[in-house]
Amino acid sequence: METLRKFVAPEIVIGVGALALAGRYARNLGARNVFLVSDPGVVQAGWTEAVIGSLEAASLKWTLFTDLTSNPRAEEIMAGAAYYDRQACDVIVAVGVGSPMDCAKAIGISATLKERGLKKGDIPQLARIAINDPCMATNPIAPTINDIETVYAQAF
Repeated sequence: METLRKFVAPEIVIGVGALALAGRYARNLGARNVFLVSDPGVVQAGWTEAVIGSLEAASLKWTLFTDLTSNPRAEEIMAGAAYYDRQACDVIVAVGVGSPMDCAKAIGISATLKERGLKKGDIPQLARIAINDPCMATNPIAPTINDIETVYAQAF
């Protein structure tokens, strides 16, 4: 018998008033402790503070991660995944597009691979699949197999 797995696609909320809905959406996903990924420009624009207000209005704890650059590198993602684990977060919210969203998705992959049944021996094959994904051609940074393996290994 096959094991049933459920993968929840990212919930993307955009438009007027979207920042104020972050707390409600996170709460609906069962969040208790949100890992908020943003970048310095988005913080400076005030968007991150608006999301923090929404999270607090929903009585959610939160941790802010902004240590990323344009086109986040493997070491930034690894640092974010380690911070996510140390803070015992259970949901990731990205504020902004581009780098914050890319970084949040990669942190989420690294943070959940082990709980999804990945074994260390699976990493090389998974990295080869990822590097050959057609979407990789649009990535502004060309990661190496080693970069991808490093991010995946963070799960252990």
